[in-house]
Amino acid sequence: MSNWNVNLTGVIVASGQPVPMMKWEGNKPTDTPQTNAEGVPLYKIPLLYKPEGAADYEKISVEVPSAKAPESIPDFTPVQVNGAKLRVNTWTDGGGKTRLSEKLSAASVKRA
Repeated sequence: MSNWNVNLTGVIVASGQPVPMMKWEGNKPTDTPQTNAEGVPLYKIPLLYKPEGAADYEKISVEVPSAKAPESIPDFTPVQVNGAKLRVNTWTDGGGKTRLSEKLSAASVKRA
């Protein structure tokens, strides 16, 4: 697993409500909140990101730790993503194929 600090330059806007992340057992979600190493619940926040020089927005989501639900930000409101990190992990599936997964996390997402 590798972790990199990420500088999201460009335009970032809210595109939905924060959603609590839940633990999985097998291939089904449970009612138990997923937490970080410190035991703080994680929320997934959907955003639209337009990198500098890009013609259009890309859908992204950011995982944010928060003891209570993060502030609900109206859609298309500009936001600031603080402390962004990209985590990349390789794994092997049941068929023996190597796969790649990535997650974007941040310390916080606030109105810009």
